Amino acid sequence: MEIEIKNQKFLSRLNGLIEEFNSIRGDSILPSIKSVDSNFESYLSRERLNELMSAPHRGDPVDYHATPVGDLRLKYSEWINFYNEWRFEVPSEMGMATCALINHYPEQGLTGWHTNWNANAYQILFTWSETGDGYFCYLDKEKDEIIKIQDKPGWQCRWFYFGREDEPEHHCWHGCYTNCERFTLAYKFSNQSKNSKVDLIAQEMRDEFIAEITTV
Repeated sequence: MEIEIKNQKFLSRLNGLIEEFNSIRGDSILPSIKSVDSNFESYLSRERLNELMSAPHRGDPVDYHATPVGDLRLKYSEWINFYNEWRFEVPSEMGMATCALINHYPEQGLTGWHTNWNANAYQILFTWSETGDGYFCYLDKEKDEIIKIQDKPGWQCRWFYFGREDEPEHHCWHGCYTNCERFTLAYKFSNQSKNSKVDLIAQEMRDEFIAEITTV
């Protein structure tokens, strides 16, 4: 579900993330990890999705081209404070359980098809795009078609529920691709499972946070 960020204080903080990120890296080219080497966007094709869905899946993506900030902070000390703020401080302040992802994507960056069943939760995804030349995509099970949501310059936000391994009816196959620089943060409101006692609490916490960032 798409969310419009109207809270200017929070939006300003997000913009500060990009400014700090660019300040720390300076003119250097960031190292990236990738499991793909050509025809990057093909890894988000329906053919590739069918291939992955027909075999046991581990939850996280097997196709990727990105720079996890967690990896940067292990190699370079200047990234430690940046990582700690967005990995630990922000979710604590906002009432979220934890941070699931802090990724920078270079041109032709991608996260291939996956379900996140190994990171089960209601998740809020914040994405920044330099020019909007990229997209988020997911499989609409009811229509049996791939839905592409075009990026726009700057920040965008959406939320999804990612079911556990034993909740295949709630698995959400999704991925992203970009032809420009892109940055994504993912935060969790953990519910344990759809049938757990804390599911309603997780939904309420998610809804309270969404109300906060969508209020002018």
